[in-house]
Amino acid sequence: MRRGKVELLELLRSHGARPQVTDIDRFLCACRLADSAEMRNLGPDLAGQLDEKDYVVLVEAAAEGRTESVRLMLDAGFPIETRGDDGGTALHVASYAGSASTVQFLLERGADLESRDTTWDSTPIDWVKVGSGHHPDHCPDSDWVATARILIEAGASLAELNLGPDSEKPASGEVDELLRSYGVS
Repeated sequence: MRRGKVELLELLRSHGARPQVTDIDRFLCACRLADSAEMRNLGPDLAGQLDEKDYVVLVEAAAEGRTESVRLMLDAGFPIETRGDDGGTALHVASYAGSASTVQFLLERGADLESRDTTWDSTPIDWVKVGSGHHPDHCPDSDWVATARILIEAGASLAELNLGPDSEKPASGEVDELLRSYGVS
């Protein structure tokens, strides 16, 4: 339910499962699905009952390029610097996924452009470089070049990026070319 997989929940119920679904589960599902009417119906006080593990829904939505969901969660009071499984913020994972619209929105809302994840000590510009090479498929309209350009134009530091042959996680050819045009070697 927290991941917005309502159809899976219904399938389980049709086979006899009796999952315990709380109002917080319903609220997080509404957040994930950008269902503002359901969020209002459940009540604004639920946002105040959330804890750190609940806020991870923000990072998961950003990883999928769900900009409207991210907007609703930030409006509901979710902390913009919430961290996910790899210690990355919503800006990190949206960058990795190549979600230009989510990255732009998060920057407009004040996300820290130079925030470092807690696993690799990397910034969002490094995550877009790596994501462009990996091509994750969880964001339907990925555009790593546009995402990298947004981060660069917002002032992302390029000093620590490595595009050389010894780079463990190379960028895609297009992102590599863009970064080189800004002087990265």
